[in-house]
Amino acid sequence: MFSTLTSKGQLTVPKKIREWLGLQTGDRIHFMVNEAGKVELAAVKTSLKDLKGVLQPPDKDISLEDMEVAIREQGGSVAEIRR
Repeated sequence: MFSTLTSKGQLTVPKKIREWLGLQTGDRIHFMVNEAGKVELAAVKTSLKDLKGVLQPPDKDISLEDMEVAIREQGGSVAEIRR
């Protein structure tokens, strides 16, 4: 299948490819260059709006002191994080 690049740098994705990827108007496409130098594309099916509500708020509030203690327990330095 072929598509022609317009003067504005736009391409029309052939219908069979749109159907294969399940693309709808407004969907995003991610272009990648693989190790062999070939261009691959993938439908981007998740947006930030789609992720709303995925993470639940913590059961309890965590104080800054509790966070600093947890960082130190893992061998980290609070000063390093604050930089």
